[in-house]
Amino acid sequence: MKLVMLLVLAVVMSANLSAQISKNIVDTTKQWNVVVHCWNGYMTYSYRVSNEDTLIADKVYYSLQMSYDYDTITNTWSKWFQRDWIREDSGRVYIFTNREVDTNGSKGWTMCKSQNTGAEYLLYDFNLQVGDSIGFTREYTFWGGYSESMFAPVRVTKVDSIEIDGEFYKRISFKDSVDFMETWIEGIGSDKGLLESFNLS
Repeated sequence: MKLVMLLVLAVVMSANLSAQISKNIVDTTKQWNVVVHCWNGYMTYSYRVSNEDTLIADKVYYSLQMSYDYDTITNTWSKWFQRDWIREDSGRVYIFTNREVDTNGSKGWTMCKSQNTGAEYLLYDFNLQVGDSIGFTREYTFWGGYSESMFAPVRVTKVDSIEIDGEFYKRISFKDSVDFMETWIEGIGSDKGLLESFNLS
Protein backbone atom coordinates (compact mmCIF):
# COMPACT_ATOMS: atom_id res chain seq x y z
CA MET A 1 0.00 0.00 0.00
CA LYS A 2 1.44 3.30 -1.06
CA LEU A 3 0.84 6.01 1.47
CA VAL A 4 2.46 9.39 1.34
CA MET A 5 4.03 10.03 4.73
CA LEU A 6 5.60 13.40 4.20
CA LEU A 7 5.66 16.13 1.63
CA VAL A 8 8.49 18.60 1.76
CA LEU A 9 8.49 21.60 -0.52
CA ALA A 10 11.65 23.53 -1.07
CA VAL A 11 10.57 26.98 -2.12
CA VAL A 12 12.80 29.87 -2.98
CA MET A 13 10.49 32.84 -2.65
CA SER A 14 10.68 36.39 -1.38
CA ALA A 15 7.36 38.08 -0.73
CA ASN A 16 5.80 41.15 0.81
CA LEU A 17 2.70 40.30 2.87
CA SER A 18 0.94 43.45 1.76
CA ALA A 19 1.40 42.70 -1.94
CA GLN A 20 -0.86 40.51 -4.06
CA ILE A 21 1.34 37.50 -4.73
CA SER A 22 0.60 34.79 -7.24
CA LYS A 23 0.69 31.36 -5.64
CA ASN A 24 1.60 29.27 -8.68
CA ILE A 25 2.51 25.61 -8.77
CA VAL A 26 4.11 26.04 -12.19
CA ASP A 27 7.21 27.80 -10.87
CA THR A 28 10.77 26.84 -11.80
CA THR A 29 12.09 27.86 -8.35
CA LYS A 30 10.16 25.12 -6.53
CA GLN A 31 10.98 21.49 -5.86
CA TRP A 32 8.75 18.82 -4.27
CA ASN A 33 10.40 15.97 -2.34
CA VAL A 34 7.95 13.19 -1.53
CA VAL A 35 8.56 10.36 0.94
CA VAL A 36 6.28 7.35 0.46
CA HIS A 37 5.73 4.15 2.37
CA CYS A 38 5.65 1.21 -0.04
CA TRP A 39 5.15 -2.51 0.59
CA ASN A 40 8.94 -2.98 0.87
CA GLY A 41 9.85 0.13 2.86
CA TYR A 42 10.27 3.84 2.21
CA MET A 43 11.37 5.65 -0.91
CA THR A 44 11.86 9.31 -1.81
CA TYR A 45 11.52 11.01 -5.14
CA SER A 46 11.42 14.57 -6.33
CA TYR A 47 9.58 16.76 -8.86
CA ARG A 48 10.53 20.08 -10.40
CA VAL A 49 9.28 22.31 -13.21
CA SER A 50 11.89 22.99 -15.89
CA ASN A 51 12.32 26.16 -17.95
CA GLU A 52 11.84 23.96 -21.01
CA ASP A 53 8.50 24.66 -22.62
CA THR A 54 6.47 23.39 -25.54
CA LEU A 55 3.29 24.31 -27.38
CA ILE A 56 0.53 21.66 -27.29
CA ALA A 57 -2.83 22.50 -28.89
CA ASP A 58 -1.93 26.21 -28.76
CA LYS A 59 -1.22 26.08 -25.01
CA VAL A 60 2.20 26.58 -23.41
CA TYR A 61 3.28 23.70 -21.16
CA TYR A 62 6.43 23.36 -19.06
CA SER A 63 8.41 20.19 -18.58
CA LEU A 64 7.61 18.41 -15.31
CA GLN A 65 10.72 16.47 -14.35
CA MET A 66 11.23 13.70 -11.82
CA SER A 67 14.20 12.08 -10.08
CA TYR A 68 14.64 9.02 -7.88
CA ASP A 69 18.37 9.58 -7.35
CA TYR A 70 19.47 11.57 -4.30
CA ASP A 71 23.16 11.77 -3.45
CA THR A 72 23.51 11.96 0.34
CA ILE A 73 27.17 13.00 0.05
CA THR A 74 26.61 16.06 -2.14
CA ASN A 75 22.98 16.61 -1.02
CA THR A 76 21.81 16.89 -4.62
CA TRP A 77 19.27 15.20 -6.88
CA SER A 78 20.50 13.80 -10.20
CA LYS A 79 19.29 11.85 -13.26
CA TRP A 80 16.23 14.04 -13.83
CA PHE A 81 13.89 12.78 -16.55
CA GLN A 82 10.85 14.16 -18.34
CA ARG A 83 7.70 12.82 -16.65
CA ASP A 84 4.83 14.95 -17.99
CA TRP A 85 4.02 18.47 -19.19
CA ILE A 86 2.32 20.94 -16.82
CA ARG A 87 0.56 24.29 -17.19
CA GLU A 88 -1.43 26.64 -14.98
CA ASP A 89 -4.26 28.98 -15.91
CA SER A 90 -6.60 31.03 -13.68
CA GLY A 91 -6.16 28.90 -10.56
CA ARG A 92 -6.30 25.58 -12.43
CA VAL A 93 -3.34 23.26 -12.96
CA TYR A 94 -3.28 20.85 -15.91
CA ILE A 95 -1.11 17.87 -16.77
CA PHE A 96 -0.50 16.62 -20.30
CA THR A 97 0.69 13.03 -20.29
CA ASN A 98 1.18 10.00 -22.53
CA ARG A 99 1.01 7.62 -19.58
CA GLU A 100 -1.74 5.10 -19.00
CA VAL A 101 -3.59 4.72 -15.71
CA ASP A 102 -1.21 4.61 -12.79
CA THR A 103 -1.75 4.75 -9.05
CA ASN A 104 -0.98 8.42 -8.61
CA GLY A 105 -3.08 11.41 -9.46
CA SER A 106 -1.27 12.54 -12.58
CA LYS A 107 -4.45 11.82 -14.49
CA GLY A 108 -6.32 14.36 -12.43
CA TRP A 109 -9.94 13.82 -11.58
CA THR A 110 -10.85 11.40 -14.36
CA MET A 111 -8.34 8.61 -14.45
CA CYS A 112 -8.57 6.66 -17.71
CA LYS A 113 -6.23 5.25 -20.30
CA SER A 114 -4.75 8.04 -22.36
CA GLN A 115 -4.26 7.79 -26.07
CA ASN A 116 -0.81 7.29 -27.56
CA THR A 117 -0.86 10.94 -28.59
CA GLY A 118 -1.41 12.01 -25.00
CA ALA A 119 -4.18 13.86 -23.24
CA GLU A 120 -4.67 16.81 -20.89
CA TYR A 121 -6.08 16.28 -17.40
CA LEU A 122 -7.15 18.77 -14.75
CA LEU A 123 -4.95 18.23 -11.70
CA TYR A 124 -6.04 21.08 -9.37
CA ASP A 125 -8.75 23.72 -9.32
CA PHE A 126 -8.14 26.30 -6.59
CA ASN A 127 -11.41 28.09 -7.48
CA LEU A 128 -13.50 25.44 -5.70
CA GLN A 129 -15.77 26.52 -2.84
CA VAL A 130 -17.33 24.76 0.17
CA GLY A 131 -19.99 22.32 -1.01
CA ASP A 132 -18.48 21.82 -4.46
CA SER A 133 -17.86 18.20 -5.33
CA ILE A 134 -15.59 16.53 -7.80
CA GLY A 135 -16.09 13.04 -9.09
CA PHE A 136 -13.41 10.86 -10.56
CA THR A 137 -12.69 7.22 -11.16
CA ARG A 138 -10.14 5.82 -8.76
CA GLU A 139 -8.18 2.69 -9.66
CA TYR A 140 -8.10 0.26 -6.72
CA THR A 141 -5.40 -2.42 -6.78
CA PHE A 142 -5.97 -5.55 -4.72
CA TRP A 143 -3.68 -8.31 -3.50
CA GLY A 144 -2.48 -10.43 -6.41
CA GLY A 145 -2.45 -7.57 -8.91
CA TYR A 146 -6.21 -7.44 -9.54
CA SER A 147 -7.48 -3.91 -10.05
CA GLU A 148 -10.88 -2.32 -10.47
CA SER A 149 -12.05 1.19 -11.29
CA MET A 150 -14.62 2.72 -8.96
CA PHE A 151 -16.38 6.08 -8.98
CA ALA A 152 -15.21 8.02 -5.93
CA PRO A 153 -16.68 11.51 -5.48
CA VAL A 154 -15.29 13.90 -2.88
CA ARG A 155 -16.74 17.14 -1.49
CA VAL A 156 -15.07 20.40 -0.44
CA THR A 157 -15.68 20.65 3.31
CA LYS A 158 -13.58 23.72 4.15
CA VAL A 159 -11.81 26.62 2.42
CA ASP A 160 -9.47 28.73 4.54
CA SER A 161 -5.82 29.80 4.59
CA ILE A 162 -2.66 28.58 6.21
CA GLU A 163 0.44 30.57 7.13
CA ILE A 164 3.74 29.16 5.84
CA ASP A 165 6.96 31.12 6.40
CA GLY A 166 5.04 34.35 7.02
CA GLU A 167 2.97 33.93 3.83
CA PHE A 168 -0.74 33.03 3.68
CA TYR A 169 -1.83 30.32 1.23
CA LYS A 170 -5.35 29.25 0.30
CA ARG A 171 -6.21 25.79 1.66
CA ILE A 172 -9.00 23.50 0.43
CA SER A 173 -10.08 20.45 2.45
CA PHE A 174 -11.87 17.44 0.93
CA LYS A 175 -13.71 14.43 2.32
CA ASP A 176 -15.50 11.49 0.70
CA SER A 177 -18.27 9.20 1.91
CA VAL A 178 -15.83 6.83 3.67
CA ASP A 179 -13.89 9.53 5.53
CA PHE A 180 -10.99 9.71 3.09
CA MET A 181 -9.54 13.21 3.56
CA GLU A 182 -7.14 15.36 1.60
CA THR A 183 -5.93 18.95 1.64
CA TRP A 184 -4.80 21.16 -1.23
CA ILE A 185 -2.64 24.25 -0.69
CA GLU A 186 -2.48 26.84 -3.46
CA GLY A 187 0.99 27.07 -4.96
CA ILE A 188 2.06 23.79 -3.30
CA GLY A 189 -0.41 21.04 -4.22
CA SER A 190 -1.86 18.13 -2.29
CA ASP A 191 -0.79 16.90 1.14
CA LYS A 192 -0.41 13.52 -0.60
CA GLY A 193 2.21 14.86 -3.02
CA LEU A 194 2.28 17.00 -6.15
CA LEU A 195 0.83 14.31 -8.45
CA GLU A 196 -0.47 11.91 -5.82
CA SER A 197 -3.82 13.60 -5.22
CA PHE A 198 -6.61 11.20 -4.12
CA ASN A 199 -4.23 8.26 -4.17
CA LEU A 200 -5.41 5.25 -2.18
CA SER A 201 -3.29 2.46 -3.64
